Amino acid sequence: VSRCVTISIGVATVFADPAHDASILVNAADAAMYRAKTEGRACFQVATDADLAIENDTPRTTPAPLGDS
Repeated sequence: VSRCVTISIGVATVFADPAHDASILVNAADAAMYRAKTEGRACFQVATDADLAIENDTPRTTPAPLGDS
């Protein structure tokens, strides 16, 4: 009996976007990993804009510019 271990990897990368903090990237990578498992395992998936958008559905307040108080 041959046994084989496979891995499924989810990758999320975003460059120079302060709206994406670490938890958003981790959750997007998690969604991509589960998509990789669904696609047949032993592969990788890169997080899509949709994965990031799911995390950004909650409105965030932005601070007022300095001097506008």
